[in-house]
Amino acid sequence: MAGATADNEQLDIAELLERSDLSAVDQRRVHNASVNSMIDGWTPTRQSVLRLIDFAAGRIDADEYKRWVLDARA
Repeated sequence: MAGATADNEQLDIAELLERSDLSAVDQRRVHNASVNSMIDGWTPTRQSVLRLIDFAAGRIDADEYKRWVLDARA
C-alpha cells in the first residue's frame, strides 16, 4: 500500500513490510493496523511504520511504543 506522508513523500508500507523480518501473519497485522489508522485520519511516516514494525517484532515493548507515539504527537 502506497500513500503520501505529511510531507508528500511517497511511502510504500508494503515494501517496508516485505523488507522486514516479520512473519506473514505479523506483516498482515501491521498492514491492517496501518490501513485502519489511515482510514481514521492518520498520515504515516516512514519512521512511524518502522516503529510499528519494531513493536510487532518484539524489539520494543508496548510502553516504549506508546512513549514514542506520544512524543511524536507533541
